[in-house]
Amino acid sequence: MSHSSEESTGRGCAAFINLILSAIILLVLAVFLLPDFIQLPDWFSNYVDVTKVEKRKVWGKAYTFPLNDPRPRYVLFLNTRPERKKITKIIKEKNPEKFYEILLTCKKIGKAEVLWEKKLGHFYPNGFPEVTLLLDSSSIYAAFQKDIWAYTPETGKEKWHIQLNEALPEGCTHCVQLDQKQKVMLLQTHSNRLKGIDLITGMPLWEKNFPATISQELLNLQPELRNSGIILFSMNSGNAENQWIYINTLSGKEVQSVALPQNLKYTILHQEQLYLLFTQKNQDFIEKIQLPEGKSLWKVPLTRETILKPAQITLEDFYESNGHFYKIGQDPNGRYDRVIKIENNTGKSQMLYETRDYELKFLHEDARRLYIQAWNKSKNSHMELWCIEKDSGKILWTFLLDASLDFLSMDQNLDLQLHTERRMLYCIQGLKLPRRLQVSVLDVTQGTLLRQQEYQVEDAPWTGVQWLEGKAYLTIGDLYLLDFEELILSTEWP
Repeated sequence: MSHSSEESTGRGCAAFINLILSAIILLVLAVFLLPDFIQLPDWFSNYVDVTKVEKRKVWGKAYTFPLNDPRPRYVLFLNTRPERKKITKIIKEKNPEKFYEILLTCKKIGKAEVLWEKKLGHFYPNGFPEVTLLLDSSSIYAAFQKDIWAYTPETGKEKWHIQLNEALPEGCTHCVQLDQKQKVMLLQTHSNRLKGIDLITGMPLWEKNFPATISQELLNLQPELRNSGIILFSMNSGNAENQWIYINTLSGKEVQSVALPQNLKYTILHQEQLYLLFTQKNQDFIEKIQLPEGKSLWKVPLTRETILKPAQITLEDFYESNGHFYKIGQDPNGRYDRVIKIENNTGKSQMLYETRDYELKFLHEDARRLYIQAWNKSKNSHMELWCIEKDSGKILWTFLLDASLDFLSMDQNLDLQLHTERRMLYCIQGLKLPRRLQVSVLDVTQGTLLRQQEYQVEDAPWTGVQWLEGKAYLTIGDLYLLDFEELILSTEWP
């Protein structure tokens, strides 16, 4: 009897083993032979790509804390981590495409360990994480899609978290702003709404709706905070008039609204005064307006020598320094590149420099000098750095740059960066593949090359730079720390 029982058990084990082997054989046949006879969904054939493990990528500008401290202790930055989907979710969604977690990370400067890390959300690889980070003396604020968080920078403790009814607009660089004096956060939403949020508690203070006839660009064009108020520029199309609107930050009430010229090209807000550049009867004018009254202080035409091609009046080339405004652009016929200077008190304009052979672009300035990138129009591979005296327009010196710039950064202005410190000019260029950085140290008065060093870096876009005293954080896939004194480039993450 016992012998028969043992024989039955043996046959059962053998049957179970045969069943397992048959299942394995069928699985192999299904994987290797079935696709030849049955057309599987396209999304299933890509599943193998989902399982690949990728290195984290660092994105955007790094922030140091304490704020404005020449020797900060902490660095905060965004990075992404691939997140693997479960096969059940892939089958349900019919989408094997992997997505990435977005993480806000804090670490001590010069230390490898992470102090704290917060997950903000996720995105798919066909885009990039549009996260806004803002820092004040006590908090770091992160805004992504519908969510906004406030954290303590040293510990990562969440102070508050709110979720909006609608997401923040994509690609809007000014949709979240802080009024640190009144402790108010300002938010723009898709549907022309402006909201005031209490920075301490995260509670809503007010909400203002704008008519649908006002362009979505109402808040996109450099909203500026002055005296607990926000200036909004409305650039409307068609017959609707342009206007500027002054709104009290604490209450959300509209204090003043003044019509602007119809052919407005550019606005500058500086120390409670608004400067307008516009075209009227084929003539370019500059007008200075006192805020918040809206009183015109002067209006003068640009001279023949300083008039510029209207399309050239852009944010990238107009800047203020020591009570004057400087502009780089082309003459109306597009033949010459010009550097012009506009006096703040009178509006009088002056042409500092003009060239037919070079295409000019502003890079940097200090108290006495302008630093300009100059492309030779007849030699595409020839690029120079010019140092021009602000008062006279005289070229003090030139320096030949490596023309093999890698214009693959999210912001092309990052491919060539200048920084002045202790009578030294540090020139950092992002060069083509193999992806590398070239750092040149020049004497700021003579343009003499003192030192030069190249470094191979991550094959990734350059998405951020943060200058410190004697150092700079560069975000190029990894987080790099450049020491100016030793010219050492070290990887800070991961």
